[in-house]
Amino acid sequence: MTKWCVSIACFLLTFVVPGLCQSWPRVPVTGVTMQLSTTPVDGQLHWKISNASKSSVFVYSFFLYGPAYGREHKDGREVFDTTPTSLDNGTVNHFPPVLLLMVPAGDYREGDFRDPELKEVLAKSVSLKIGVGADPYSVVDEAKRLRQSKKATDNPYNAIFEWATIIESNVVRLPEAVMGVPADTLLHESGHADPSKAQ
Repeated sequence: MTKWCVSIACFLLTFVVPGLCQSWPRVPVTGVTMQLSTTPVDGQLHWKISNASKSSVFVYSFFLYGPAYGREHKDGREVFDTTPTSLDNGTVNHFPPVLLLMVPAGDYREGDFRDPELKEVLAKSVSLKIGVGADPYSVVDEAKRLRQSKKATDNPYNAIFEWATIIESNVVRLPEAVMGVPADTLLHESGHADPSKAQ
């Protein structure tokens, strides 16, 4: 993470001023894109989130740096979700703080996503999904309400799903590797990876 990559930690037990909250549910977000690229390290992807809109946006970031919230197989690719992508009425034993990454208008943020499951899909196509919202206060307020609810079906992750505009990155193809070592570092004279050189 670069030194100017600021993350807002919104703890659910913190008092939130109701007057700051906008209407519920989501305010649609436009002008935000995510560019994904591979890295020389197995189990890691590099992302860049750009905001071409005229207002700051907030990215749900608790799972943005990995590991993923969930994973899905879609149209021949593996999609790693860093945000809830559907409603879930199941109960949760633990709900982490709502962490939000602010991306100012006309600016970008970048970082690395790490997940051991990326090593399971080497030489396959992958993408990331993120959740982006316009107002940081409303999602914290709603997640807090659901977390404190007595109803078993009130899942606080649903607050994030209802708040966020879900954006999927471009698709990249992961390189092959041998025993956790990038294949391009193990080439021998024939041009194929040599397993005997893996550490």
